[in-house]
Amino acid sequence: MTTLFDVMLETARLSGILRSGSGTYGGVDTVTGYKYMTDTTRLEKEEFFTGGTLFFKTTKLFTKIMKYTQTTGRLYFGSSVAVTANQPYSATNSDPYALIEAVNSALTHMGTYTKVDETLSSDTTSTEYTLPNGVSNLVRVEYSVDDSYSPQLSWREIEGKLYTYTPFKTAGTIRLYYNTLHPYVEDADDVISDAYNYNRLAWTATYMFQFQRLQLTGNYSEKETSLMSLAQREAEKLARAFPVHHLERDPILGRF
Repeated sequence: MTTLFDVMLETARLSGILRSGSGTYGGVDTVTGYKYMTDTTRLEKEEFFTGGTLFFKTTKLFTKIMKYTQTTGRLYFGSSVAVTANQPYSATNSDPYALIEAVNSALTHMGTYTKVDETLSSDTTSTEYTLPNGVSNLVRVEYSVDDSYSPQLSWREIEGKLYTYTPFKTAGTIRLYYNTLHPYVEDADDVISDAYNYNRLAWTATYMFQFQRLQLTGNYSEKETSLMSLAQREAEKLARAFPVHHLERDPILGRF
């Protein structure tokens, strides 16, 4: 099961600025009011990680780094983050919200996938049904028949409703197949559908992250542009190997 945490961490790694270690949780700092983790082996310069992202690997949580001091090895983060024990961590100077947006941009760029809804029930008299919330762009309609499903070929989707030329033959569950973009993910434990290949998603998110960063900073250095080009090539290569599979629309009866 792939979560937003996993893809954000891999995107930060592929972007080339990720440092890992084992920190000691120090509680709440009385001056700043922030919680902090201490790792005295850190050699990065003062404020290097400030504004970046701290990943807690055991609990799979992430948070924004509010301040980093090299002299004490302290990484400060918000007091609302629950940290109950010392654990391995990774840190990057990339803003967590920028990483989240990169992952969501990558999911959108990779296209739609097929979902199935079974919350609608059929009867043997109706030819009009209101689609469940969030269900649209239907590609297949089936109805339950003796513990199996049979396709309904004479149907149309119009403005949130399913219309059939004739009523369903039996009463029971209607199985709706529809293509949709992946829902927005923002929490660490938000699950990402297996329809999206992990490696392809990470490289696509890395490309999106680098592209957005260049647009904001205007820093078209050789290193940054080379990294963006590498991410683009890898994403395109993996797109050919791991397309997002979705159903094509079933044929329907021409008389309807």
